[in-house]
Amino acid sequence: MSRYLEWLLRSLVVLVAAVLLGYISDAVSAPIAERQVARWIAFDVFAGYEFYVLEEKSKQSLPIFQKVGAKVRLYRRSSEVFEGFPWGEVQRATYRYPFVIAVRWGYVIAPTAGEGATRRFFCLFGYLIKTGDFGNWST
Repeated sequence: MSRYLEWLLRSLVVLVAAVLLGYISDAVSAPIAERQVARWIAFDVFAGYEFYVLEEKSKQSLPIFQKVGAKVRLYRRSSEVFEGFPWGEVQRATYRYPFVIAVRWGYVIAPTAGEGATRRFFCLFGYLIKTGDFGNWST
């Protein structure tokens, strides 16, 4: 086997191994990233006070907030008047690329005071580095 072919084969093996490790890192880091964003909303944004999770967001958000000990309640709309302020949400972490995780989040304190985005992290087996918030919205 020529040196070039041997080098190419080794490089390919290293690349495949790095990508595989990246996705394993994503899987390990995803729940940690979700909890980090949930803690930020519950304890920094809402300062530990009680807030709601809207019924349509509850399947993903409620368990994540409960895991971090947030004072959170499910809001079910019972009339035409919306009374579910303040509310927060955090969605399950997603990943498309090795070593990169994204977590969608949002909160609204009052009808014209809220924001949300997708927070991205570089991750290495549970160690997270925030790379920024993308796709921001605000009220």
